[in-house]
Amino acid sequence: MAKRIHSDPSPARRRDPRPTALGNIWGSAVAMLALCIPLGAIFRSSILPILIIAGAALVSLYIWQSGSAEREADTSEADALRSKIKELEDRLANVEVINRFEDRLAEKRLQQETGQVATPPRVEEQT
Repeated sequence: MAKRIHSDPSPARRRDPRPTALGNIWGSAVAMLALCIPLGAIFRSSILPILIIAGAALVSLYIWQSGSAEREADTSEADALRSKIKELEDRLANVEVINRFEDRLAEKRLQQETGQVATPPRVEEQT
């Protein structure tokens, strides 16, 4: 059965990559620890497993913290874009009102100059 791929470009539904990255890091750390067991017996050293665990923990902490900072930046940028869109929509509405007013004013002036009542254009029906 084929898998369905759903693509949703909205930021709210975008998948968080941090859990996948942490899974890869800790999966690699476990594999390295598995290799350390026979090597530790041969070289009689136990510092390597401690370094692997500490390194994976530090990288995990860094990834988790940097991801939340990026998410906050994305949220503030999205809010700024939303406010800009709202402002542009308001300005467009104002332009439309001004345009309708100018059209009516021009029509009244035309009526006053010609002394005629303007009739709306006729729409011919097609049969």
